[in-house]
Amino acid sequence: MLNNNNFLTIKLSHSQTRIKDFFRFHLARKSGVNIIYLLISIISLVTGIVLLIVNIGQFAFFFFFTAVIIWLLRSIMIKTTVNRLIQKVRPPSMHYILTFKDGMITYQTDNDYYTYGITELDKIYETTNYFYFYINRNKALTLPKSIMTAVEKDILNNILKRENIKVFKVRFK
Repeated sequence: MLNNNNFLTIKLSHSQTRIKDFFRFHLARKSGVNIIYLLISIISLVTGIVLLIVNIGQFAFFFFFTAVIIWLLRSIMIKTTVNRLIQKVRPPSMHYILTFKDGMITYQTDNDYYTYGITELDKIYETTNYFYFYINRNKALTLPKSIMTAVEKDILNNILKRENIKVFKVRFK
């Protein structure tokens, strides 16, 4: 892992856990379907509260139960979708290198070499365990925090600040 204030290179490898974590994050945070589940749950919850106020307890508890089931169903759907995707997705190469230099991110494998402008990225998310550099709506470069030293994290943060990039901090494991 080479670095100075303007340059950072990190050698990584794909793993089932990292791929699974990315899909979990992507489906739980970036998917528009979550809004539908949330709205239906809220409508069911509000209906239950109104029915409880009107003193129709049987129907109120039915709507409370429905709100909880819908939210649990969302979690189950995400888990089954991730497991299905894991079986289908194979990374192009097991090992890769991410280089941050001169406002660019370079993704390099044994066979491929891609360069992306940091300012051209769709979004950058920082979670508890990862940085996700979204190239487009459905594709991201994954950088686990666990393999970075404190100095490397500072260098990456300085590079992103220097480029005036907004990093969205999300509480997600």
